[in-house]
Amino acid sequence: MVPPTDVPDLVRSNEGENPTRAVARGLLVRGVVGVLVGVAVVDVLVGAFGGESGARGNASVMTLDPELGWTNVPNYAGDGETTNALGLRSPGIPADAPADEVRIVVCGASNTYGLAERDEDTWAPKLEALLAERAEPAPRVLNGGVQGYSLIQACRRAGRLIDAVEPDLVVVVLFPSRQALVDTSPALTWTRVGEHLVPTELVSAWPEALRGVPAAIHRTLMRSNLYSRYRAKTQFSAGVGPKLSEYILTGSAPPEPIRGPLEETRAELRELVAYAAEKGGELRFVVTVETRGANEEQWRTWLTNGAKNGSPPLDTPMDAPFDALAALSESSGGTPWDLRETLYAMCADWERNVNGRLHWSPTGHTMVAEDW
Repeated sequence: MVPPTDVPDLVRSNEGENPTRAVARGLLVRGVVGVLVGVAVVDVLVGAFGGESGARGNASVMTLDPELGWTNVPNYAGDGETTNALGLRSPGIPADAPADEVRIVVCGASNTYGLAERDEDTWAPKLEALLAERAEPAPRVLNGGVQGYSLIQACRRAGRLIDAVEPDLVVVVLFPSRQALVDTSPALTWTRVGEHLVPTELVSAWPEALRGVPAAIHRTLMRSNLYSRYRAKTQFSAGVGPKLSEYILTGSAPPEPIRGPLEETRAELRELVAYAAEKGGELRFVVTVETRGANEEQWRTWLTNGAKNGSPPLDTPMDAPFDALAALSESSGGTPWDLRETLYAMCADWERNVNGRLHWSPTGHTMVAEDW
């Protein structure tokens, strides 16, 4: 019989840990790693094959802006597109510019910007060349258009440019579609944290001193295709929904969901009128429509296709949006310039004057410059 003191110690594995618990931990770790790898693979696939989540048009020329939602990147140089230090699609103002030169700034959306056309083929340099034949020193024409803008954004940008370049004339291009009248930009939903912009909802509950934490997490996650697409969908307001997505301003009373946004737009026009007057510059509102609203065939197609999405009745004349915009301008204290005859002439020769993106072609831009 072996004495108790001579009984060998039992061999213990995993440094005394229960073997079942060790196996469970290993499975958990492998499961978590597997999920992370799976999410990473899906994220890469979304980036490779998912649709674009940025702004319409050439998103690379745009950047976030706390007051405007987005604006043009300063000093951008792309394929036929350039901007100056102020994000204007025009050459910069040299330091030795004549003190008495006349400066004209035009703000609006993608037709003003010149979507899908090269710098030299847009209205701004064409207008500048025309004016140079009539005045000395030659007036300077500055293109303040930004793709996807509403009228509220265009007015806010015009106000900013009044301070930046002290123009003699400011022109804001009005158009009657839902995009123009129902502002869905995230202009009021961003907060600056240090040098970065962050969705306000992510930092509002944090003390000022600690807001850098969620801001840093947000910037890191924005490298993810899944997260960036999620933010792209949630940072914009809902607008008025698909039932009114093809709404066009006419003389008819607007439906209830449009009335609030329309009054906000009117208020923004009034504020710009007052600010321009305070600064001593001239202000005009150009009354225009999208190209499909200036051609009889395209107009009927637009009304027919949008019948279930808020477009006006099929018997609505093409003149109705122009008249309604002129009334909107005048009710805001502004002076309208009517571009309808030029647009009618332009869109009568559709193939020549309208590009493949349904915006003005180089010859269309020439006609607009000649009108202005």
